[in-house]
Amino acid sequence: FITLKTKNGEPLFGLIENGTMILNEFGKIIEDEWLKTPVIRSYVHLDEYVIMPEHFHGIIELSAIADVVGATRRVAPTTRERATPTTRERVAPTRERVAPTTRERAAPTTRERAVPTTQIRPNGPKPGSIGAIIGQFKMQTTKRINRIRFSESEEIVADVGVGVGATRGSIVGATRRVAPTTPERVAPTISVWQRDYYDRIIRNNQSLITIRNYIRKNPERYKNKG
Repeated sequence: FITLKTKNGEPLFGLIENGTMILNEFGKIIEDEWLKTPVIRSYVHLDEYVIMPEHFHGIIELSAIADVVGATRRVAPTTRERATPTTRERVAPTRERVAPTTRERAAPTTRERAVPTTQIRPNGPKPGSIGAIIGQFKMQTTKRINRIRFSESEEIVADVGVGVGATRGSIVGATRRVAPTTPERVAPTISVWQRDYYDRIIRNNQSLITIRNYIRKNPERYKNKG
């Protein structure tokens, strides 16, 4: 059972009218991205969910395949790596293996003592985990919402440059001075969500029924802010 809240509790996703949630443009983005989750990840199954003005509730189920993501990295060594040493490798050392000289016994350099990079574990949630799924969902929704925010701010800038009695040339000039929304200019990032999220494991069928009912009745119990 997942709960996400908007930054500072801002009602971004719509309004409640007569006990029904009316999604605005941002709210429709939230719904669209949530429903994409099982399409992108076949091991994910969605249950009941609701988008509220400033928070989101949803039930998500992961199949067993999510637990084996990355298992191929832990496979046993190949036959070549496990092969027993050859006869030449097992023979006793000859007189040529004399004690190393002072130069040979010198302590290894910093470069030689460095920990192999393969032993350094990457930061972030485990692939396929709830944390990874929610992180991707929050990133995509934030990106799409900020695109709209940025394009709307450009329209305002363009309108400011067009006064009463402006000529066609001045209008064209004003629109040309507006920052482009094309990929060469990335929209600034404005937080949509709180940094963390809340999750609860549903351990039995009765809990599942209770949480489903809670989600369905959320709009009826809600009071609009403002």
